[in-house]
Amino acid sequence: MSLFPDIRSLAFMLMVFAAFECVTMLVVLYTRKTYPGFRCWTLGYASFFIGFLCVMLRGVIPDFFSVVAANLLITLAPVLYYEGAKRFRGIRGRPVLGVLLLLAAAFVQGYFLYVHNDVGVRIACISLILGTAFGMAAWVFFLRVPRELKGTYWLTGGIFAFYSLFMFFRGTATFLSPGPQDLFVSDAIQTATFLLPLFLSIGWTFGFLLLNSQRLELDLRAVQSELEVMVRTDYLTGAANNRHFFECAEREFLRAQRYGRPLSLIMVDMDRFKELNDTYGHAAGDQALVAVVATVKPLLRDMDTMGRLGGDEFAILLPETDRNGGLIIAERLWQAIRETPIPAGGSTIHLAASMGVAALEPGDQGIQSVLKRADGAMYRAKKSGSIPVGAS
Repeated sequence: MSLFPDIRSLAFMLMVFAAFECVTMLVVLYTRKTYPGFRCWTLGYASFFIGFLCVMLRGVIPDFFSVVAANLLITLAPVLYYEGAKRFRGIRGRPVLGVLLLLAAAFVQGYFLYVHNDVGVRIACISLILGTAFGMAAWVFFLRVPRELKGTYWLTGGIFAFYSLFMFFRGTATFLSPGPQDLFVSDAIQTATFLLPLFLSIGWTFGFLLLNSQRLELDLRAVQSELEVMVRTDYLTGAANNRHFFECAEREFLRAQRYGRPLSLIMVDMDRFKELNDTYGHAAGDQALVAVVATVKPLLRDMDTMGRLGGDEFAILLPETDRNGGLIIAERLWQAIRETPIPAGGSTIHLAASMGVAALEPGDQGIQSVLKRADGAMYRAKKSGSIPVGAS
């Protein structure tokens, strides 16, 4: 009585596992969002299943199908895993290596079946070819791993690498010792050859499914982040929209009032903006607003908030800044806006803006009090025609 389990039974179990895993991948493929490469992985399971089905029928169907075609299909599985991993990772390139491996598998199996029949050499050669294919798949999973997916990439790649090393060991051992003349002989290496994929395939199937799920989660987070930015941001200029600006302003007002910290606010209104729209069109006006925000925002601190209140009217919130500091910043911004060229109607124009500065005072009941004073200072500066920045 053999110490090792029946190889045909292990091959049958491996075929059943491959079929179950293939069905699982198909269900996910057609019921969930999947990414490039997932279809290749699914086809790999189908190839694995059909290949071992042909192996199980050895002696019942012609040798071409049970030997040459079977080994070609089994080799195709890791090649498809490799190509799927490349597509999943966004690595471009023609499947040259995979095609060469398949051609090598077909030649070796055909030659050592019909020209010089030698089961041991066939086993050794196909083991080395499979070791190369699984090693290629592992390499893709180890290449420049994204930090947020590192665990799953390394798990999947590690499983492929382990099976690749085993197949190289099997091929080398078979070359160095008299190889078996029957695929289904029960010995330690043959048992491990059929038993390992039963467990390892569960690992790499879990890896494929988890990678797809994690990619989906990352995409959903990115979409959620984009939506949050859209909710907070003015669609044209990229400044904070009216609602988000006042949320920030109220929060900073309460903080400054509670802890006795300085807070100032700048109101900005573009000069002769209606004239610009009437002369060059609204597209030029929109371009001018975009240019103003692009000029101003880099000059502000991270804690400052620039918001578009409507039309050509902006407000800039300056935490930890008193009235004098607000005036200095306003004058700097006013000069930067004047020096910003705006393409319009085939020519270049320069805009000007009127600004008003106000700071938090002890009797203020809300940010609207500060905003009203800054607005008044801005209109006084606009009416004076000579004073670019007003203060209150």
